[in-house]
Parts: sequence; structure tokens; C-alpha cells
Amino acid sequence: MADAGGGAPSVPTGLVAPEPDISIAGRFLGASISLYLVALILVLWRLYLRRRDLNETELALTLASVPATGQLGLLWAAIPYGLGRHNFYLSIDDQVKGGQLVQTSYFLSVWGVAFGRISNTLLLKRLSGKLSRADLGAYWCIIFIQVLCASSANITQGTQCRPVAANWNPTISGTCPDQRTFQVALRTVGVITTATDLFLITMSIKVIHTLSMPLRQRISLISLLGFGVFFVPAQEDRRLTV
Repeated sequence: MADAGGGAPSVPTGLVAPEPDISIAGRFLGASISLYLVALILVLWRLYLRRRDLNETELALTLASVPATGQLGLLWAAIPYGLGRHNFYLSIDDQVKGGQLVQTSYFLSVWGVAFGRISNTLLLKRLSGKLSRADLGAYWCIIFIQVLCASSANITQGTQCRPVAANWNPTISGTCPDQRTFQVALRTVGVITTATDLFLITMSIKVIHTLSMPLRQRISLISLLGFGVFFVPAQEDRRLTV
């Protein structure tokens, strides 16, 4: 099958096709756009309701939406270059162009997640009223950890291979860490983010329990906070494969 640029796929001699040449780009777009629109509508609705009293919570929420929009746009742009198909069927040129777009999208995605959690943290901090030094320190620690994790992820991604283009260009002979190192880094970030989510859930229950409001409003607030904690982008494969 011809690639987007009209050339033939780069298939090494003697290798057997791992599976039929299918694309899951349609399913990817359907799920991604649906979730994105739900999140965008909720963000715009909140900004509208709070338009007379905007604060740092809404700022963080807006900052979370910007990289999410950029990430979706980059992944959409990568579809003509094979996103959703197996690398086996893609030309080298398409692998390079598509891989570069996907890699760039990862730089943005971590900040969307970070600012989403920061927005929830700031909201809880504001709802908590007067805080003890320990609780206030915990909130600022969570915010610092989110910035640190996102920055570390960007630095790691940008420096894991030398030269940097070896991340997405299979024709470049670069030096990259083995997969075990990468897996350890992923698990470490996973542990930190899980601990952060558990803390936010615990504090959400604690804060809402102390608020004087009808049960229906409490349930709505719990749902909003829970949505913000768990609505994070799924980790895509680091190659353009199905």
C-alpha cells in the first residue's frame, strides 16, 4: 500500500507481516474528540459561570486546555503519516514525519495533566477555608510535584536519545537507554501520580464533608472533582503502531 507521499512502504526483506494492514485512526479520533469536547464544554461552562470572579483555579484549568488542544491537533496531523497503523507497513519517510508529530504531542500532554491536577488542588485549597500550616504545605507540595513531574518528563524525553532525532527517525544511529530504564521511570511517575490522586480524593471527601450545602450540590462537587482527578490522557505507544 502506498504511503501518503506516494512511495512504497519500507518493508525489510524476509520479514513476515505481523498482522493485516489495518488502521485504528477512526476509533482513535472518535474517542479522543468525544472526550475532548466533553472536557472543553465543561471548562467553558465553568469559565462562563465564574466570569465575574475568575481566580487561579480557572487560570490553571484554562492552561490545562491549551496543551490538550495542541496535543489533539498534532495527533490528528500524524494520521496521514500512519498513526493507527503498524510501522511494518509505513515508509521510512512517514515514520519520521509521523513520529516527530507524536513525540511533540507528548511534550504537551504532560502539562495538560499537570495543570488539570493543579486546578483541582487550588479549588480544594480555596474550599478548605482557613488551613493549618501542614495542610497548606501539603497543597503547595502537590502543585510543586506536578510541575516537577511535567518538567522532568520533558527533560527525559528530550535527552533520552542522542541525537534527539533518534527518538523518531529509525535511520539515525543514536544512543538510547534500554527499555528497563524507561520502564523504571514510567513506574516512578506512576507511583507519584497515583499517590497524588489518592491525596486529592481524600482531601475532596474531607473538604466536602465540612461544607454547608445540600446533598445534591455535594454530590455534584464530588463528581466534578472526581472527573478532574481521573480524566487524564491514556498513554499511547511511543511508536506509530496499532
